[in-house]
Amino acid sequence: MKHRKRLAAFITICLILNFSFGMVPMKVSADEIQVTADTAASVEQDVADTESVSDEDTDTVRSEEQEVTEAFDSSDKNATETDAKEEETETPNIVLTDVEDSIVADSEPKNIYTAEDWDAFANGINDGTITSDGVTWLLKNDISVTTMVGTAEHPFAGTFNGDGHTLTVNISDTTNQGTAPFRYIAGALIRHLTVTGSVEGTDHAAGLVGFNQSGSSAIRNCIVETNVTAKEDADNSVHIGGVLGHNKDADILFYQVVY
Repeated sequence: MKHRKRLAAFITICLILNFSFGMVPMKVSADEIQVTADTAASVEQDVADTESVSDEDTDTVRSEEQEVTEAFDSSDKNATETDAKEEETETPNIVLTDVEDSIVADSEPKNIYTAEDWDAFANGINDGTITSDGVTWLLKNDISVTTMVGTAEHPFAGTFNGDGHTLTVNISDTTNQGTAPFRYIAGALIRHLTVTGSVEGTDHAAGLVGFNQSGSSAIRNCIVETNVTAKEDADNSVHIGGVLGHNKDADILFYQVVY
């Protein structure tokens, strides 16, 4: 509409100038008037085409801008999803050892309240009438004991949870090796236990475990304050341990253990 108004103004000015400066009346034929009208219509059409093209270009630019915006939004979304997956992946996995897994699996531990309960537990393991593999014993009180748990034929292979209680021992065997509250273990876990008292033995006597015989065992969160003494052997030598007397063909893990 603006272009049409400008064109009409332009033609009017030309006519005024022609009359003003020429001072001669203009004779315009019908053919000339038709040509002028055709020219004006052509100019108007050109202007309309230009406006149409301009509108199309504007729509094209807007479309391209929208595509770019959508591409960035999609990229941000993918990046966010990737970050979330990486955070999930980086979350540390807690892997239980075979020994610790037995604790989780055993929901009904066997309770030890008294020294008599301890003796029944120890004698059952030693003579093979109690199977310890995959079974948990839970100490419910502070008790004093004189009996060792485990033999070479029947080592303790379960879990003993002291539950923060204290086991006071008074154990003596100067004839056999590995004198300790737990004389033989194999694939066992002993945890949350404090041991005090005295152990008197010979080679490989110790304050908690005499022999770790086979498999993978673990001693965790234990305090061992046992006083360990040993009789010298024939060649005047002896080997004793504070927590463990001797690790045979086996693996053992110590975690937060104090002696």
